[in-house]
Amino acid sequence: ITWDQRSKTDRDTAEVLSLFCQILGKSNNPRYRLVLGTLKEEGRTRALRKNASRGLQKLPEVNTAEQFEPGKGNSNISRK
Repeated sequence: ITWDQRSKTDRDTAEVLSLFCQILGKSNNPRYRLVLGTLKEEGRTRALRKNASRGLQKLPEVNTAEQFEPGKGNSNISRK
């Protein structure tokens, strides 16, 4: 759901996405580098790009980590 909303520019959505980027950065899980890198480049708001960049800097650079790809169905949460 978060990934689907990344192109929204309203204040509330941008704030939630920015907080989500902070959470991914604090996870210390290199699996989320692709997500944060994409949001850093394609984010529609300055806050989103900034927080994605900061989150990306916090993640270790591990080339062997399987990257999470949004929309590919590799989540443990099922959508109803």
